[in-house]
Parts: sequence; structure tokens; C-alpha cells
Amino acid sequence: MRALAIDRWGNIIAGTADNGHVYRVSPSGDVFVLYDAPLPEITDIVVVGSSIWVSAFGGGSGESGESAAGSGASVSSGAAATNGNGKSPHGAIYRIHADGYAEQVWSSDEQEVYALAPLATGVIAGTGPEGELLRIDANGDVSRLARLDGEQVNSLRPVAGNEILAATSNVGKLYRIRSGFRSAGEYVSQVKDTGTTSRWGTIRWHAEAPPATEVRIATRSGNTATPDDTWSAWTDAYERSSGTAVSSPPARYIQWRAELSSQDTARTPTLFRVSLAYVPRNLPPVIDSFRVHPGGVVYRQSSNFEDGLPFAQIPPSVARELRETQVSQGAGASMQGRSFLGRPFFIAGLRTFTWEASDPNSDELRYRLDFRGERETVWKSMTDPMIETMYTFDTRRVPDGAYVARLTADDGAANAAEATLTARRSSATFVIDNTPPLVADLSTSIDGRTARITATVRDATSLVRQIQYSVDGGVWHTVVAADGVVDSDSERVEVSLRDLEPGEHTVVLRATDTALNAGAGKQVFVIQ
Repeated sequence: MRALAIDRWGNIIAGTADNGHVYRVSPSGDVFVLYDAPLPEITDIVVVGSSIWVSAFGGGSGESGESAAGSGASVSSGAAATNGNGKSPHGAIYRIHADGYAEQVWSSDEQEVYALAPLATGVIAGTGPEGELLRIDANGDVSRLARLDGEQVNSLRPVAGNEILAATSNVGKLYRIRSGFRSAGEYVSQVKDTGTTSRWGTIRWHAEAPPATEVRIATRSGNTATPDDTWSAWTDAYERSSGTAVSSPPARYIQWRAELSSQDTARTPTLFRVSLAYVPRNLPPVIDSFRVHPGGVVYRQSSNFEDGLPFAQIPPSVARELRETQVSQGAGASMQGRSFLGRPFFIAGLRTFTWEASDPNSDELRYRLDFRGERETVWKSMTDPMIETMYTFDTRRVPDGAYVARLTADDGAANAAEATLTARRSSATFVIDNTPPLVADLSTSIDGRTARITATVRDATSLVRQIQYSVDGGVWHTVVAADGVVDSDSERVEVSLRDLEPGEHTVVLRATDTALNAGAGKQVFVIQ
């Protein structure tokens, strides 16, 4: 037996260790189990009106009297046997109603409850390993009353005059807890990290201060995450709760302190909320990547997106270039997995740009694209300001040649004009070529049933990629350049056609450049 109490009918209420049973023993000796608790050790029992409150220990990861991992109390209420994370709580409080229904009204993954004292509508709980006193109401609301100088509050006993004696261990002490309010107390907020040096605005607070009570708010600031001697001193108390300019110096971190006082132990001030405005120093945007996709590649984001466009499957050569571009620009497999770009298709004459950018202040960013010829000095506008991170450019608006694009990102949507900051990044050089190769200098010489055709293929911007011929509308045959390799902007071609049937024949010579533009020429001749 670990805990005992007497209910209003004279029954003994007993709690056990190892099995977590709560027994009711009648004056005649009849025994009945009121509750089989989920935790194995019942630590205390108190009677509040017609209900019985029970504290228990035994779950979680620590042992009795030892601190579990982490700091602070994770508090929850409800009837579940776990804390929502799949494991039993470290400590818990249950309420057994007069009809036998038992509910969990409080639990913690880190605190144990060793002692209870009754209140009119709930209990005071003595906990460990932080030596805290908690007030817990019937609906599960929790208030932290005090932190005592001892790791465990082992025993709570009501005494005359609405006072409670609290006994602690590690260190062993005895405290008298009075029902009146303290004459003074303070609350120090957590340190607020604004991310960068910030200018402080107005501090406001909402409090209720009955006569003879007062709430005073002060602040301090610094540039270390933990306040130390390098921080500013606490300011004098601010006067107007409706709004007072913060006098702490600009810094990255700030903290506020509330001092509550009362000259009447029957009254207390109450602080409900505090707000503090600040403006972080504006930091420039960061352009993380800026990619130029292969010519003709566009991305279709949905099945009904511009169905009237002449979409085509990506040609194999462009698909290879797309993969190589992704690797060389650091995208790798992750780029292929960027579903928001959509499925790639091919439309000759278009060029897609994509980018990724961020802002240290989390400001909304606007983007603008400009371009210029490789040897030009003046940037020309490609787009109006936009918030999208992809743009497809119709390159047929500009002459063929080598170009560079420039991306500008600015945070003007979230800042005044004089405070707006920008970031710029230029692309790698890319080639625009919408003109097909020229098949020129075509000539034919006939020798019996053999025709020898010669020509010169030239391209003004790109390299010649492939040369083919077709006889009388037949299949296409690949031609090797006269020098053995098709690899320059000008190639000499010789085609010999043997065993031709007598009569008129038409030969078409077709050349394709690396931009997939195709040009053709033809020769008509007669075999006698």
C-alpha cells in the first residue's frame, strides 16, 4: 500500500504500487477495486467533495526521483492512457467520480507527482524533479504556483487557516504555503530572436490591476542568444500600457520583464498579454540558382494547359542536352523531380528560364528578366516585374546570335522604395538560332546511270548537325561530309547515286543544325 485516504462515507481508499490499483475498503472490510490505473504506482490520494483524486507514477523514460530527458513540463488532459506519442506518461493525475467513472485530467512526459492537497474545485500537486507546485482544476487547467528549493515535493498537508505545508527532499525543507497573494513577483519572457539587428517600436500590454496593485514592464536587448554582461541594462519601467516606445538599443535579441506587486494580499494584478513591435534590418534577397533550359523546351503543368499550342515530344538530342544541363548547373536528379515545372515538351523558337531565390527577412520577392547580346553593353527588358519563378521567352522576337540573360530579384513589395534591396545574377551564354542552314552551290554531273551531286551547307549561327538526302520522295539517307565529320558551320557534301533508272529524278538535300532548324535544296536531272 502506497497511499491512504478516507472518503465522505468513511471508506478507506488505498493505492498500491506495482499494479496501480485504487481500492475501496468499507468499514465492514469489504474490498472493491475502484480503478486499475495505467501507471503502476499510486503516489497519493485526496478526496474532493464526492470525487477521488489520484496521482500515479511509472511511465516515461526515467526512474522515480530522476529527471527524464528534456526540460520543462509537457502538460495535457483527457482520458487517454498515453500522451499522444504512443507511450505512457511519466506522471499522471486521475479523477474518480462518484459513479465510478475515472478520467485522466493531467499528464506529463517529464514530471512525476508525489503528493496532492485538496482544493474546492481541484488539487494542488507536488512534483519532481523540479520541485514545482501545480494547481489543477477539474477541467484540466494547470497553473504553476511555485518552484521550491528541492527536487521533489514529497508531501502536502492542509493545516488551519487555509494553509498547506509542503515537505521537499534533495534538499529536505518544510514550507508553509499561504492562501494569500505574494507582495511581489516577476515574470521574465523568453529571449526573442529577430534574426538580425532590429529597431524596436512600441511595447503594449494588457493587464488588470485592482487598487493597491501594479504591473510594471521593462526590456533589455543584446546580440548573444543567452543574456550576459554584454546586454543592455533593464530599462526603467514603461508608463503607458496602451503603447510606449521601447528604449532598449537596436540588437538582434530582446527580452521583457514584468514586475507584479500588491500591497493587499487579498488582491493580485493579472497580466494577460504583451506585444512588442520591431523592424528587422532589411537584408538583400539571395538568388540560389538561375537556369537556362535547352532551346525549345517548355513545361506543361496540367492536362488542359494551352491545348492549342503545337506541343511535341522532346527530341532525343534535346533530352540529352536537358539532362546534361541539369547536371552541369547543379540540379541533378532533384531538378527532374521538380514537379511544379511540369512535363517537358518541345516548341521550336522558345527558351525557358527558371530560378530559385529566397529572402532572409521572408519578404515577398518580385523578379525581372533582361537580356543583351554577348558583345553588347546595354540590357534590354525581357519581362515586366513578376512573382513567378519560370518564364518562357519567344526568341523569334530577336535576331539570331549569342545572348546573356540577367535575373533581378527585389523585395520592394514588402519595403519602402528607399529601403528596397535587390540581387542580380547573370546566366551562362546561350545561343538563339531560328534560321535554317543554307544548302547552296548545288550541282549535278551525270555519268551513265550514275549521278554525282555536290553542295555546300552553311549555317550563320550554329553548327551543322546532320545532312541527309532523299531520291524521288523516298526514305532519308544520312550523308557524311566530304572531310568525314559533320562538325562545323560549313560543310562540303558529295553524294553519288548509282544504277538509276532512265528518266527524270529529283534529289532533295536536307541539313539540320544543332538548334534543330532544317533547310533544304533540290536538284532535278534526267538519266538517258
